[in-house]
Amino acid sequence: TDVVVFNTLDREDIERLSKIYGHQIFKADSARIFDASSIAKIPDSYILGEGDEITLSIFGASQYDAKFKVGTQGYIQPTDMPRIFLKGLTWGKAKLLVRSRFQRYYKFRAEQFALTISQPRIITVNILGEVERPGSYDMVATNTAFNALIAAGGPSSTGSFRNIRVIRDQEQTELDI
Repeated sequence: TDVVVFNTLDREDIERLSKIYGHQIFKADSARIFDASSIAKIPDSYILGEGDEITLSIFGASQYDAKFKVGTQGYIQPTDMPRIFLKGLTWGKAKLLVRSRFQRYYKFRAEQFALTISQPRIITVNILGEVERPGSYDMVATNTAFNALIAAGGPSSTGSFRNIRVIRDQEQTELDI
């Protein structure tokens, strides 16, 4: 579970905030969050986790089609092959690893191998502090902290674009948008 916290501004900052370019993006619903149906291409930097569903197709000399879900232990289990640990790997590294493992058992050229994330996992993001709609939001894991801010309706009139804390497990980072 991720937590995004938006801090409070003083009165001088509130008046200045109302004049900040981009503040109305959140009020006019012109920006959106990603859902599973709107994801065209997963970036190579995406970190795989429990619940991500992967589709694999091999065509050419060998034929193979399967869907796998990254399990609670962090791996996928292809038929008649050892498990492949993917949890915590970037999508770019995972694609290389899966291809190399399947090359041990199947014959194919690089262009005859297709690996996609057919269904990214759903995560719960808790948004606290000075936002229009604080609360818990279930969203596709490809969303960013900015997308979470969009889901919460953006900063409230006393919220700040400058001091956004993202807390994931024990790690804390600060954003300035």
